Amino acid sequence: TNDWTTWIAGVKNGQVYASRSGNGASVDDNLYCLDAETGEILWVSTDLIDAGPYDGVVFAPDGDPVIASFTDIWRINAEDGQTVWHSSRVGSVSGSCGGAIYGDAFYIADVTGGGHILVRYNLTTGQQLYASPVMPGFTLQNTPMVGPDGTIYLSRTQNNPTVDYFYAFTDTGTSFIEKWHHACAWTTFSEFAVAPDGGVYCILPGPRIGKIDLNGSVTAQSELIGNPGYTYLSPHFAVDADGTVYFSNGGFSDGRLTVFTSDLISLWNVSVPNINIGGPVLGEQGTLLVCGTGTTMRAYRTPTPSINISVASDTTKIKATVTNTGEKNATNLSWIITVSGGIFGRINVSVTGMIPVLAVTETVHVTTERLMIGVGRITITVRATCDEGVSETKDASGRIFLFFLFGVN
Repeated sequence: TNDWTTWIAGVKNGQVYASRSGNGASVDDNLYCLDAETGEILWVSTDLIDAGPYDGVVFAPDGDPVIASFTDIWRINAEDGQTVWHSSRVGSVSGSCGGAIYGDAFYIADVTGGGHILVRYNLTTGQQLYASPVMPGFTLQNTPMVGPDGTIYLSRTQNNPTVDYFYAFTDTGTSFIEKWHHACAWTTFSEFAVAPDGGVYCILPGPRIGKIDLNGSVTAQSELIGNPGYTYLSPHFAVDADGTVYFSNGGFSDGRLTVFTSDLISLWNVSVPNINIGGPVLGEQGTLLVCGTGTTMRAYRTPTPSINISVASDTTKIKATVTNTGEKNATNLSWIITVSGGIFGRINVSVTGMIPVLAVTETVHVTTERLMIGVGRITITVRATCDEGVSETKDASGRIFLFFLFGVN
């Protein structure tokens, strides 16, 4: 009866992790592991945790959840819920105390005399190894993030422009070296992102979204994302493989999702009341998910072509049927039919073509056109690719006797 709000820590290797711990590290509870398909409880952690949804969980390469809270860190065995290791730490405030993983390093941001430090732990043993130079300040409600190249980022802010900076550090393996820091706006419970070109997105004074390159220079800025007196912002970012930026302001009644180009030109936006920490997240094939409170869950997907291919024979020719079963026209659809085999491998035929536009639900038939002569088993491959990045391949086989084809499927 004293448990806190149910929160989902994450999903990994078909297992869902959840708890009712938290409330500013004041409520202890077990971590639960459930089967993602059936909902069956697989195990309950041996030890209690006091982390909450603003702390979150990250996963070791083998799937073990690693939980960082206000004064504790646990690594839990993903197979049975036993504690692999536990370490103590000193967070700045209770909530938003989570960590980040890169290789065999686990990083957190802790409080120290005069400000905050990044601390590296050994992910395998839990041993504390070394800390960064002090970043001046008093309170902190953001967590560190690691880019694909190993750069560690932290938005160390407290609503004081003299000490509110977005930091980037290099971990040499024995120490932290600051790469750069840049003035930024006050944010809390934030999740930032790195672009495919290596630039990192953060919140600049204004507030505006900023894109900062590897050298610490601002390369792009958005329009204002709130009025100048807007002081509460809990930004959450996601970036897709094409560099499109998905941004949540983390708001409640004014919650909003905005989509930008990689250079932060606004494309579209939609109101999502109480989005808070409900995304955005990107799923398989680019499906975008956001959540509010209650039953508010939305999925967005960019329409794409979907190519379906079937292969048959027309007495003396290979015939392929190509259909667009997707939600968008396929443009510049190039196709190729390859036929090989026969006795001694004497058959080796390739025929290509281009369909300027294959409309939604439209079907076209393409053939090898010229006669093939041979005897024996043949292998057929049909491949189609369009400008929208969709590609489909269909393999088939059959037999040929002289120039007659049969049994193609």
